[in-house]
Amino acid sequence: MTPAPLLYVCVRPQQGAAAAEYESFRTAMRLDPSQLGHHDLVRDPLPDDVFERYSGFLVGGSPFNLADPESTKTDVQRRLEADLERIAG
Repeated sequence: MTPAPLLYVCVRPQQGAAAAEYESFRTAMRLDPSQLGHHDLVRDPLPDDVFERYSGFLVGGSPFNLADPESTKTDVQRRLEADLERIAG
C-alpha cells in the first residue's frame, strides 16, 4: 500500500513567499509534487477529509502569533488558529 502524501499547510498571506516555502520543503525532503500536497489555509478552511487524505502535515511560517490579544485578531487569524488546533490535536 502506498502511503498517503504529506500536506504543506500554508499560513502565509504572501503568496510568493508561500510558494517559495513549499518548494523549499519539497526540495529539502526530496519529494516530487505528487508526494507533497499544498493547501492555502489563509484563503480556504481545512477540508473535512484532510486526515483521511494525508499521512502528515508540514506547517509553514506565519506572521500570525497565538499570543496576540484576541481583540487584535482578524476573523481569518481566528479561523486559521482553529484549523491548526485540529491538525495539532
